[in-house]
Amino acid sequence: MKYKQFIEQLNSRAGSGPPSESERFKARIAEIAKNFDGGSLDEFSVKVQEVVESHNRAPRSDFAGLSPDGMSRLLYNPLENGSPVQIRTHIADDVLGKVGFLRLFEELLKIIKRDGYIKLTAKLGALPRRTIVELYDHHFIPQWVFDDGLFKLSHQDDSPVMGTLHGVARLSGLVRKVHGKLVLTKLGEKMLSPKSRKELFGIVFSAFTTKFNWAYNDLYPDFPLCREAVGFSVYLVARFADEETDKDFYAEKFLNAFPWSLDEFQGDSWGTPESSFKTCYRLRTFERFLEWFNLVDVRPNEQTHVETHQQSLVKKSEIMDKIFVLT
Repeated sequence: MKYKQFIEQLNSRAGSGPPSESERFKARIAEIAKNFDGGSLDEFSVKVQEVVESHNRAPRSDFAGLSPDGMSRLLYNPLENGSPVQIRTHIADDVLGKVGFLRLFEELLKIIKRDGYIKLTAKLGALPRRTIVELYDHHFIPQWVFDDGLFKLSHQDDSPVMGTLHGVARLSGLVRKVHGKLVLTKLGEKMLSPKSRKELFGIVFSAFTTKFNWAYNDLYPDFPLCREAVGFSVYLVARFADEETDKDFYAEKFLNAFPWSLDEFQGDSWGTPESSFKTCYRLRTFERFLEWFNLVDVRPNEQTHVETHQQSLVKKSEIMDKIFVLT
């Protein structure tokens, strides 16, 4: 069966749409194999390799316009050379000064430098109340539950920001725990220099997106792909977020690329697998990553008359374009 006949047959199936990129790829390989006339295996391999390379370079709709090769780079070498989205070589200091989580991290290092160490709580090994209150008072990442007096910030676990900050700090290699105290490493001392701010951002960003467990702060399934495919989420916002849209727009594109993500949420008693996935994706990717790094601007969705943070509209901030570049 020739390639065109194969495609016509696929198109003629009752109730089916056009063949997927995967089906087209398989059809082309099938045609090469069908027409193989007994020539050398080297010739056959060359033809197959040409098809494979062409397939890997071609944009795919389910990958939001990325090719399989581009998606692979985002998954295994995110934001590095050759990736479809990369961290800029030069980032102005005033831009980094607007990144809330980075500013909070800097203040944590400064407190340790000033006091010589931070004595962690005896029972849980957490940041003490005095430290978290001092850090929060900078309002780099404000939380309305504390600002409105609904809750009082007394313990590290009262705030997902503080728990994440402590965890990322420990994973960054800039601080270490010694006899129940948090102290600076030599690299941490170095990163306090204003000249090292760009390097510090890279270390903090890497620890946050490649080492810290994003499931730490919520009750959803582990769903490690949410963090492992962070490069794809950054790509989506960098490419599509010039205009405001709701967060589910990005959740749906993520699900188109990785439909097996729903497997993580089977049996969730709080909702359907899809609704649970979307809520988890919005929470981890937007509310506790992109917003903490000030990479998106957020406002309530007035059309839905829903005031909840999850239903808000987002678009990329100026900081996003000044830190990342599409290639």
